[in-house]
Amino acid sequence: MSITLFCLVKGNTTANAFSVKISKDEPVSELKKAIKAEKAPEFDNFPADKLKLWKVTIPGDQDDQLRNLILQDSDELLAINDIGDYWPTSPPKKHIHVIVKLPLLSLEEALSCIPPPITYSPKCTLSKTTTKVSGVPPTSVQLWNDFFEEVNRFRFDQQPRFERPKFDDRIIVLIEEDVRVAIHVNICLTLNDLTGPDCVYSRRPTEHHWHTRFQLPSCGVIDLGD
Repeated sequence: MSITLFCLVKGNTTANAFSVKISKDEPVSELKKAIKAEKAPEFDNFPADKLKLWKVTIPGDQDDQLRNLILQDSDELLAINDIGDYWPTSPPKKHIHVIVKLPLLSLEEALSCIPPPITYSPKCTLSKTTTKVSGVPPTSVQLWNDFFEEVNRFRFDQQPRFERPKFDDRIIVLIEEDVRVAIHVNICLTLNDLTGPDCVYSRRPTEHHWHTRFQLPSCGVIDLGD
């Protein structure tokens, strides 16, 4: 007999829930494979056995429970047990049944995660120039010729310590400022979470506006215009 389980990646809301149909006679290891397949290509970078699953019973309208969720070891689903061991009868409808926790990443793996592409509104006017230009232009712009060589020489700590970055894919560009918001949210804030207080990636105020420049450690300033 097959049952339908609503699953949710830890940290998300019920709006991101997804369902998986599986036989009660199958082991939990098969449920992990089904979840990985359902979430392709997002879950393509790790094997199914690295997923950790917890049994929960959370009503679909209770996002507050998800925000304060504490997972107990006793509720973790063991790969060798059958689905029917945890759900001998059909699970309640309109509930979250399984919380999915992604494997931790090393710093190198976390920094290799690619932010979502910027989506442009059909009402947006595309341009290769900024709407306004002010301030002092750079005296020169040079290529960083040995950038990739320096990256390849760097040795990352391979200890898995980081959760997979949560990018915001809801940003739709209508005006130029939306591009800066996308960079600030999906690049600067993500890098701050990963690298800690020693490196601060942030927007930097100029003489006239708050939104023109990004201050990056060791790289100086990226100027995106006014």
